Amino acid sequence: MNQAKQGEKERIKDTRLRYKGICPVCGAELWICKSIMMIDFGQNMGHGSCYQCNTFLHLTFNEDQQAFDTETWDDYMKRERKEKNEVW
Repeated sequence: MNQAKQGEKERIKDTRLRYKGICPVCGAELWICKSIMMIDFGQNMGHGSCYQCNTFLHLTFNEDQQAFDTETWDDYMKRERKEKNEVW
């Protein structure tokens, strides 16, 4: 690799902190970065897919454990609908 490409690769190295999360479906260990919305705007929710089983996940950061809590998107939506119906 020439020096220009090597230098470019070093400049774009991702140095963000990663936090552990566990896929609730297959048990894969996930290393997750906080999103811009989490860092800059204080929104403690996000989403992503498990790299192993491709399950779409809802993510929240657990400050006490310094890790991500994960649940399937379907479980999250069921819980949200139930909570909203109880309020109304």
